[in-house]
Amino acid sequence: MPRAHHPEIPYVKGAVDGSLSQHDFVQTQVQFFFAVEAYPQYLSQLAARSKSPGARRVLEENVRDEEGEGRSAQSHAHTFRGLLEKLGVTAAETDATPKWACVEAFNAGVREACTAGPEELGLATVAAIEDLFTAISRDLGGAIVKRGWLAREEVVHYNVHEELDRVHADALYRELDAAKGEGVERTVTKGLEGGVTLMSELYAGLLRGR
Repeated sequence: MPRAHHPEIPYVKGAVDGSLSQHDFVQTQVQFFFAVEAYPQYLSQLAARSKSPGARRVLEENVRDEEGEGRSAQSHAHTFRGLLEKLGVTAAETDATPKWACVEAFNAGVREACTAGPEELGLATVAAIEDLFTAISRDLGGAIVKRGWLAREEVVHYNVHEELDRVHADALYRELDAAKGEGVERTVTKGLEGGVTLMSELYAGLLRGR
């Protein structure tokens, strides 16, 4: 089966090369929190309707990781709040921030992929997101440290996803490789392209500021 391609994401490039200011980075990371917070529920919905025991197991393991294996303090929403607090944004300030349209569109797109259409479409969409976020986590986490905003040990979210999302993506790709049926490869390709588009448009919206 095909794999997601990795387009250049100007938001990430700007964080790395310094053209994205610290203020704009922090404000847009607050918006990204709203995507992190919603993501596990879409994975749960996809797992619930999965006919493949293997795919269901992979998704459920992903959800457990996202939710900190039952420890709320280790959930990814909690660790991202921790990152925002280290960057100077309190939980109250995050909760009072309205969601931007790009985040709403991303969440709606992931939800639709996970709840409507063929199971393989949802799996491929999620695989692409996890795949891309591996590299994004590495680059953004590195940029935070390189630009002196936080020490490496303080980057409490991206340092986890740099490795964990590679595990998730590889597991999802293995399930897609095992999928059989007429038109499955076309469906997988569509899902991968959709996941890449959702990520690209989310970060484009963050860069635009809406």
